[in-house]
Amino acid sequence: MSAPVAVGEYVYVSTFAGTVIKLEQATGKVRYATKVKATSAPVVQFDQDGVESMYYTRRGEAETKGAEEELIRADHNEPKTKYSTAKKASPYLDKDVQAKTAAHSKAKTDDANNGFGGGAPASAAAGIAYDSVGVESVATMQNFQGSRVLRIRDENVNTMGDEIVATDSETGNKLWSFKLAGDTAKQGGFLGTPPLAAGTSVLVGTLDGRVVRIDPKTGKDTASYAVGSPVRAQPIVADGWIYVGTDDGRLVAIDTKDPSITGWPTWGGNAQRTGVAP
Repeated sequence: MSAPVAVGEYVYVSTFAGTVIKLEQATGKVRYATKVKATSAPVVQFDQDGVESMYYTRRGEAETKGAEEELIRADHNEPKTKYSTAKKASPYLDKDVQAKTAAHSKAKTDDANNGFGGGAPASAAAGIAYDSVGVESVATMQNFQGSRVLRIRDENVNTMGDEIVATDSETGNKLWSFKLAGDTAKQGGFLGTPPLAAGTSVLVGTLDGRVVRIDPKTGKDTASYAVGSPVRAQPIVADGWIYVGTDDGRLVAIDTKDPSITGWPTWGGNAQRTGVAP
């Protein structure tokens, strides 16, 4: 799911089966594999005593009214849950909802145009991804980024379907939220990309064709940059420029004329994909 995450001597992955796996980079030895119904790649930090803190999103346990999602913090090198945030109704992960969306239909067409008219190959285990996060096409499985956390100072910020949510990293308490335009049940998928940190701001690409700049202290938007096409992939930012790949296959460069907007040169923030603000 998304890209592997390298932290120190370890590499972490989440699978579409919902398992988070920690391996030694040098040997490939598995340190742990925990089946937690994960819906995003993890974000991991170690404190000065070597204690691991891991943040990820997951499906709810007892879902009686459709898909639900929550954010988890798990500590220690054999992870133990420190807290889970309030559950959020998540039609953006629900296969029964997503099967009727425009994104689902477009992905089928994209797959057919790329030689997958009969569906994803069996080795891709698309049925597992469909049950877990509501995607089953090659295109949507490759593009899936989920509600991945951005760690910025003492906050976790992530896009959960139709809103951006900030929580306290120590307690999991909600600090603010920012509503995104659109309808996940009609358009499909997420209405915004995973957030990124650029200078002192948080930036998010949106399905309605913008990059929104948000103050992480207040959750208020301070600027909006028009892209002109839907955005589903996290932008990158360097030296005042925002570079955005659009859902219709274009690359758009935006000159903010503010050199403080910088510091996120690749998905996940760096070559290790840590998701932690510099």
